[in-house]
Amino acid sequence: QSSLNLNGTVSRHSSLQIRFQSSNLNELASVADALDPALQAPNSQLGLYGTASFTGAMRGSTSVPQLAGQLRAESLQIKGSSWRMLRTDVEVNPSLAALRNGELQTANGGRITFSLSTALRHWNFDQNSQIDVALNANQVNADDLTKLAGRPVPIAGILSANIFVNGSESSPLGKGEIGLAKARIAGEPVQSAELNFQASKDEMQAN
Repeated sequence: QSSLNLNGTVSRHSSLQIRFQSSNLNELASVADALDPALQAPNSQLGLYGTASFTGAMRGSTSVPQLAGQLRAESLQIKGSSWRMLRTDVEVNPSLAALRNGELQTANGGRITFSLSTALRHWNFDQNSQIDVALNANQVNADDLTKLAGRPVPIAGILSANIFVNGSESSPLGKGEIGLAKARIAGEPVQSAELNFQASKDEMQAN
């Protein structure tokens, strides 16, 4: 139920059109399990379901390829979390990996928009690589995010957030606002909780 179509030329001046389509993403999870036995552990299985498509092109030389396109997925399930739709522009080359104009819609009508990028050095990420993250979330079920993270966090409720991070892993900078409504934290009901923060490598200030 999945197909990959390639059309064009790969050379010092590549021009290769790429189209991927899958009406059953669980097929890809099965392939990943076969290629990487570590994914077969119960705690690391993706639980990947849904449909997806990618349309893009590879240009540049074989030593410095440039891949760009758009990824779209619907009725997506990952690690027990459910998402109505995912859409993002993808750009990858030896010095950059980026997801831009991203949108993630939850099953209950929530919405996350995002833009993520990191500098690479010959395809490698290190602690000094420049990173940029912008994320905005509205009416998102916190339970879906904790499932996606694969960590048992005792928090439930409706999440809103506006977060910006840049700098590098060794010297990060960040600021944002996070709100939680109609929540339960460690089993206790909480009407609302709000956090404003600003952080750097050495300190974090929060209200």
